[in-house]
Amino acid sequence: WSGYDLSRQIESKLKSSNAKLKGKHVLIVEDDRDLRGVLARLVRHYGIRVTHAESGTKALRRLKQELPDLILLDLGLPDMPGLDVVIQVRRDEKTEPVPILAMSGNPTEERKCLRTGCNGFILKPFNVSQLLQRISQLLIPTD
Repeated sequence: WSGYDLSRQIESKLKSSNAKLKGKHVLIVEDDRDLRGVLARLVRHYGIRVTHAESGTKALRRLKQELPDLILLDLGLPDMPGLDVVIQVRRDEKTEPVPILAMSGNPTEERKCLRTGCNGFILKPFNVSQLLQRISQLLIPTD
């Protein structure tokens, strides 16, 4: 991750806010503190409320406390595979409907995560425009 390039991408995207995203809630599950901070800053700019967890265990615990409108999930977590989090989320009647956008640096993970129950996949390092587009698509479904 080039901090300068990523910051420039973020700054250019922060100029145009989407009112439909305001008030939504995203749970960011990412063990890399710096990336978690960048993601939180990006989505907060659009009025999206953010909670975060740095492990699968903490994410599952947070989901018992409060349901987000979207889970942004790193597949490479320190305590359990991200796909195990997906399986547990989909097995629980309460959390099953929450959309999950998976993130990974491994492009071969996409098929597996979609088959497991993710609603989308984004490859790291991600393009900010693509990430925002995927988040918007999952938070504001078009019927």
